Formats: sequence, C-alpha cells, structure tokens
Amino acid sequence: MSLHKTMGNLIFPAFQNLVWRLPSRQKTVYLTFDDGPHPSVTPAVLEILRNYRVPAVFFLSGEALYRYHHALKGFTYRTHRLGNHGFYHRPYFCRSSARLFREICFTDSLIRRFWGEPTSLFRPPYGIFGPALNRALEESGKDLVLWSLLSNDFKWEASRVLEHLQGQLQPGDVVVFHDSRSSAKTIVKVLPDFIDFCIRSGFRFGLV
Repeated sequence: MSLHKTMGNLIFPAFQNLVWRLPSRQKTVYLTFDDGPHPSVTPAVLEILRNYRVPAVFFLSGEALYRYHHALKGFTYRTHRLGNHGFYHRPYFCRSSARLFREICFTDSLIRRFWGEPTSLFRPPYGIFGPALNRALEESGKDLVLWSLLSNDFKWEASRVLEHLQGQLQPGDVVVFHDSRSSAKTIVKVLPDFIDFCIRSGFRFGLV
C-alpha cells in the first residue's frame, strides 16, 4: 500500500467534507486532472476521454486560466466536472484563511467567466492543507478532494507510470493525472493504456 493511502487511513477521516477515496463495494475508479487548462494538452486529454466515454474532474489552476485565456474559447468540458485548484501553485501553509479565501474566490470567478458554472470542489496544490484552508473552504462552501493514487505523470515516462498504476490501483481510488506542460509528453501516451487496463480488469469509471 502506498504511503499516501496509509496516511489517509490514519489522518484523513478526522476531517469533514474531505474526499481522498470513495467506497469500494464495486470496482470503480475516479479520474481527476490537475494544473490545467493547457492549450494543447487539455484538448488531447478531453478527446481521449470522449472516445472512451469516461468522465473526470478537472481541477483548474487560476494562474493557467489567466495565462492561457486567449486560447480558451474552444474548450468545452461537457460531461466532466470542474474543480478549483487555487490560483498560484504554491503550498497552502503559513497563509491566513482570509488570503486563501480571496484566492479561491478569484479562481472561481475565472472559471465562471469562461464556463459560466460554479464549482463546489477544491484541491490544494501538492495536497497540503490545514486549519486555515479548512476555514476558507467552509466559508466558500467547498469540499476538499485529495487523491489516493498519484500517477507521477509529471516526472516519469509513460511506461513507468503505467506499471505503477497497474500495481497500485484498488477499487475506490481517486487517481490524479495532470493536463499541463510538465506532463505533456506522458499523459497522451499513458491515459489510453490505463483506461484499457481498467476496462480489461473490470473497473467502471465514476465521477467524484
């Protein structure tokens, strides 16, 4: 069992409105994507998911939205769900709840500007959270969504990522990928193979 799962068993249940994995009575896996949108990577990921009819949650970076705003008119997430990933991709500690709340709200405003919908899900950069963030999320009415299986697609080659996921995947896992520049060469290679593996193994795909 991965360190993240072990820590989750010991620590995460103590926090309310927090999701790190979901009930595992059925063989269900939940796909999530962080750090997007990216002008070339995100459309490629969306196309793969569309071809397989697999839903996912995209945790959007406010900084990416601001940086690539000129290229977002053609983006459509359709059957997927959107989440807030903060504005700056920095650890959420040693910062006041008021400051975190403002950053979360600003990213919300960008998401509404481009897609006209609010989001009730939040994932902190690096998965780091604490009392200040919990207060900010309570004030903004959001649930904290972490993960139980990290793909490492931002630093490993596709074959290693796939081997890792195949060896670690369990029913109920929330898997995190990235639709960003750091994963551009990996995600389009590993995602179809991982989905095929899940299908062959009898998994279905759920939406957090």
